[in-house]
Amino acid sequence: MQVYTSVWTSTVSDKLTSPQFAVLAVLSTEESLDQQTIGARAGLDKSTCGHLVEHLGKLGLVSATVDPANRRRKLVSLTERGRDTLRTAAPLRAQAEETALAALTGKEKRELSRLLGKMTGLNQPE
Repeated sequence: MQVYTSVWTSTVSDKLTSPQFAVLAVLSTEESLDQQTIGARAGLDKSTCGHLVEHLGKLGLVSATVDPANRRRKLVSLTERGRDTLRTAAPLRAQAEETALAALTGKEKRELSRLLGKMTGLNQPE
């Protein structure tokens, strides 16, 4: 993880972390989502997701509103600044991943992806 973080920081950003990017990427798929859904899709626990959403809000990358259907729930959306940040970071993320995994063969990369998905519960059923 330290190697990937170092590659991420030097390739993508020293201000936007990989988990923050994951939240932005999840939010780019729909108009707005609740924090529980964001966390599940990004592979984050509830507490971590809440902190990330709060921080991204302070940076002006996301906005949160109370869900009119359930006032205890927040709906989170990307701001225009968040969309711009994601557009800029997305190709760099791919580059960082390529750099971090450069020593692996294609088969090893697929196996790593499968195992990480299994570990995090993000794999589709086989």
